[in-house]
Amino acid sequence: MTELVTTGGSASQRTASALVSRAFAYDADVLPLAYDGSTLTVAMTSESPELVDRVRHLARKEIRAVVMSVREIREGLNLLSRDRRARRRFAGRADPR
Repeated sequence: MTELVTTGGSASQRTASALVSRAFAYDADVLPLAYDGSTLTVAMTSESPELVDRVRHLARKEIRAVVMSVREIREGLNLLSRDRRARRRFAGRADPR
């Protein structure tokens, strides 16, 4: 699996994941990997021009597509989802000071 997909994810990957809805990402097997301020890098199972155009339209960003297996994409989406839930739980806790 790509090094960009790790528990906790990079700041760039968290920003990228905010540009693509979770429902769309799961339905289309699209994994947001990085965002550099102008180009969104996503993994998909093929470089389908139709899917690239769809992601471009939804994210309103230039798209760089890389090919990954469905298994790797879904594992990455699951890691991102777990990370989001953990951040929400942590943010909801009161400051112990």
